[in-house]
Amino acid sequence: MTVNTDDFIGDILIVDDKPENLRFLSEFLSGQGYRVRKAINGKVALIAAKTVIPDLILLDINMPEIDGYEVCEKLKQDPKTSFIPIIFLSAGNQIGDKVRAFEVGGIDYITKPFQLEEVLARVKTQLKVQSLQKQLYFRNLELQQTVTTLQTTQAALAASEAELRALFKAMTESILVLDSEGRYLKVATTNTKLL
Repeated sequence: MTVNTDDFIGDILIVDDKPENLRFLSEFLSGQGYRVRKAINGKVALIAAKTVIPDLILLDINMPEIDGYEVCEKLKQDPKTSFIPIIFLSAGNQIGDKVRAFEVGGIDYITKPFQLEEVLARVKTQLKVQSLQKQLYFRNLELQQTVTTLQTTQAALAASEAELRALFKAMTESILVLDSEGRYLKVATTNTKLL
C-alpha cells in the first residue's frame, strides 16, 4: 500500500528510550494523519531533527546519556532547528521539572501517563501556532521587500526630480511641455514654475 505524503498534516519526531512508548504514540498519531518518525535516544534525535526538520518534537525527559533537557538545549542553540516546537513528556510531575522544561526552550509539558486526547489537542494547538508564526514570518519578509522596493523607487524619483529641476533652472529657452500622448500641457520658460 502506498501512502500519499500530501495527506500528512504534520511531521512529528517522537523521542523516547522506551520502545513501547514510541510504538504507542507513533501508532496513535499516525492514525490521526501525522507523519511520525521515532528516535530511541537523544543522540539519534539530534541527528534525525537536523537531517529532516520536523514540524514538532515530542521529547521524553528521562533518557540515558543525553536527557531531554540537553537535547532541547542543543536544538535551540542551532539556528537550523531552534524554531522547532518541543513538547516535553515526563512521568515527573514536580514543578521544578516543568519550569526547567520551559527554561530550556520547551513550549509545553505533558505528564505521563497521558491521555491520548490531551496529546492530540496539544499537538494540534502547537502545530497551528507554528503554522501561524510561519505565515507571519513570510508575510513580514514580503512587507520588507515591498518597503525596500518603495524606498528604491522613491530615491530614483527624487534623483529624477533633482535632475529636472537643475535642467529647468539652467534653461535659457522656452520649452513646450507635452504629455505621454503628445498633447500640449504648457510652455515653460525660465520664469515658469514647472515642478
